[in-house]
Amino acid sequence: ILAVVFVVLYFVFQGLGKIEYEGLTFTKERYGEIMIYHYYYFTELSSGDVRKVDILLRGNPAENKVSIDREIIYPKGKTVYLSINNTGLIECKYSMIAIAGFSAFIVNNGIELKAGTPDKEEARKNNLTYVTCGNYPNNMVISLKAGNESKIERVGSLCYNAEVANCEILPVMEKFIVQSVIDAKKAAA
Repeated sequence: ILAVVFVVLYFVFQGLGKIEYEGLTFTKERYGEIMIYHYYYFTELSSGDVRKVDILLRGNPAENKVSIDREIIYPKGKTVYLSINNTGLIECKYSMIAIAGFSAFIVNNGIELKAGTPDKEEARKNNLTYVTCGNYPNNMVISLKAGNESKIERVGSLCYNAEVANCEILPVMEKFIVQSVIDAKKAAA
């Protein structure tokens, strides 16, 4: 009886602090007052080097309710463009954390990232890159903007709208990261 209790308790405690989501196992870790959900994997870069990529999320991926309609595809050897419409997003508490986390994810996977604005006049006036899906049809373009609902939609073969409602920029960008990993694993299988 003691052996059975020991085995049961071992497996119960072994699973504490782990979150399963779509085939990915995240561990809950605390950094001071901040709870982080950690996942890692190894990826081969174009140089042939292998790199460990750590994903650190503030939100539980299993509880992230941001909708996403189709798979996320990164074209091999192409730059990813992030088009940020500042209207309503700059004031959001976690906007810098969300954008920095997404940028780190892209760069750590050996993908070049360029940011810009979808506003042609703002781009000209502030010497920024003007980024729309029409400008870069052969590259992935992610249009980050305020909206009525937090969701991610693929609106073209490589064009994505990431809409943020109520300053939920962190859940939107974290969903994009997690779904990218899930879809890459499926494509590699």
